[in-house]
Amino acid sequence: MKTEDPFEQQLRQWVREIPRHDPTPAWKDEILKAASATKPRPRFLPSRPVMLAWAAMWMIGLILRFTTPDNPIPPGPLLSPVVNLTTDQLFAALLP
Repeated sequence: MKTEDPFEQQLRQWVREIPRHDPTPAWKDEILKAASATKPRPRFLPSRPVMLAWAAMWMIGLILRFTTPDNPIPPGPLLSPVVNLTTDQLFAALLP
């Protein structure tokens, strides 16, 4: 196919001269109107990284709570006065 064909050039020129309706401004105005009509709702939650850190800390705390033995230090001859308290007894003694 030749690109220098006068008939094809005439067709291109006619197609360029056809008046066309450009719908772009109408839908842009519609989108902007819809976006400005909605008001942002106030957020009552902290940001996502803070929530993830909070959840991770709770999970670590729960895992440590249930995996820690009641007597972490076994009584032995090298430890002179050893107080064998369970975790609940220790918290009861520390907290009024």
